[in-house]
Amino acid sequence: METAELKALLAKAKKEEIAFAFGRGKTPEDSELVLDKKKKPVALFKALKAGGNIKAGSWGMLEVDGTLARFMPAKALSGLERDLKAYFKREKISIKIEVAEGGSEDESEE
Repeated sequence: METAELKALLAKAKKEEIAFAFGRGKTPEDSELVLDKKKKPVALFKALKAGGNIKAGSWGMLEVDGTLARFMPAKALSGLERDLKAYFKREKISIKIEVAEGGSEDESEE
């Protein structure tokens, strides 16, 4: 996802929740974040994973409050907050990251 497109969708997330999918790549440079206003989070992740270098990931909803991006994952991924911080740093976007608890950690609930 292009940095300009990412910034535009983060601005839209200030008004309404949007779907996200994050894929952890085989290397940190391969990690990807996808945001979309219309698609479902799990569909975003499936498309992301079909793209290639993703070995694990998470999806859910995102809301932005000022300079805080709150990710609410439906599927928890250990180290998600750390990975998101590294991703935004790589994209040169200054934003605080919070990963809300309460996402389903039991895959049978999906």
